[in-house]
Amino acid sequence: MGKGSRENADKHLSPTPMHPLANALGFQLGWWAIVLSVSRGWDLLAVLLAGLLTIGHLRWSQTPRADLQLGVAVVCLGIGVDSLLQYLSIIHFRGWSFWHLSPPWLWALWWLFSLTLHSSLGFLQRLSWPWRALIGGVPAAASYLGGAALGAAAMDVSIRTLVALALAWMVALPVAVWMATLSHGTRTPSKPLNAES
Repeated sequence: MGKGSRENADKHLSPTPMHPLANALGFQLGWWAIVLSVSRGWDLLAVLLAGLLTIGHLRWSQTPRADLQLGVAVVCLGIGVDSLLQYLSIIHFRGWSFWHLSPPWLWALWWLFSLTLHSSLGFLQRLSWPWRALIGGVPAAASYLGGAALGAAAMDVSIRTLVALALAWMVALPVAVWMATLSHGTRTPSKPLNAES
């Protein structure tokens, strides 16, 4: 078999990348399914749903090992963020948990979030850190408010709470994106210093 034939065979065997829209819809589906499951006390079902979505993602991923490595890193980040928020009484998460750590269903959400960082949220890697921080602040607070409204958490809707959530994610999102660039070996393209204006 010639070199050209081998390259064609490799292209045929390699998975087709998941469309960013499908990735975004998958994450939204996972978020709703997990939060609604937890609000009804079905914590185990929430984790199983995340597992099924992960299998579906990896089936289409061209970098499954890097995706798994990134997932572990982002979950560790998420455990730290949510456990600190709960320790400071900013929010109380429903469901069973280990010691003072956030519950496993939240780990599942962070895992699914990590699967968006090189697909539907891949554009964040082309933005500067300040922009990532701004983008992280508002949507994250809204996500926690939505989860609380659906019964997966309890929190006081106050300026203090919203500011704390926004600040936490103004740090967490840029760090998660940075982890994504390291895990997949990507870098934000920059203009050469000697480029013509």
